Amino acid sequence: MKTMIALVMTVAGSAAMAASGGHAHDPHHIPTDLIFWQVFNLTILFGALIYFLRQPVKDFFRQRQAGFVEASQKSQAARQEAEKQYLELKHKIERLESTRAETLARAEAEAADLRRHMLKEADEMASRIRHEAQVTAQIEVQRARQDLRESFIDDSIAAARQVLAKDIGSQDHSKLQTDFVKNIEAVNQ
Repeated sequence: MKTMIALVMTVAGSAAMAASGGHAHDPHHIPTDLIFWQVFNLTILFGALIYFLRQPVKDFFRQRQAGFVEASQKSQAARQEAEKQYLELKHKIERLESTRAETLARAEAEAADLRRHMLKEADEMASRIRHEAQVTAQIEVQRARQDLRESFIDDSIAAARQVLAKDIGSQDHSKLQTDFVKNIEAVNQ
């Protein structure tokens, strides 16, 4: 088809040249036949261009329009997504701000509870230490009394032996020893 149009245009151009005689006699004179054939050629050219390029041009502009619409929709969707994310971040920040005071209050309450708990444990430990010290002191006092009693008994026995050895005879000495042993056994029980 394109070949045919090119052939028609060539023939029309040749006919126009032949009608004018192939050259112009007067440089200021433009022959009307030449103008007619030039207009005719241009009309055929524009008609062929319109006929053959009409659909591709329409398709081209339709595709461009579709591309612009698609880009606009994507842009709108991206804008909406960005606004959504902005609102989510804004809400998160507001929640953080509102929960900050609650978190601080909770932390202060936990610190106060921990302080009370530590003081209570310290008091309990101090009470236990006091009690253990009292028990230890009582045991040491009893041990000291026992040591004193044993020491007193040993000293008494030594003193009694000295006195008995000087003043008492062997018969009195045996009787005193027996009585003394009975008395010591009674004290130890």
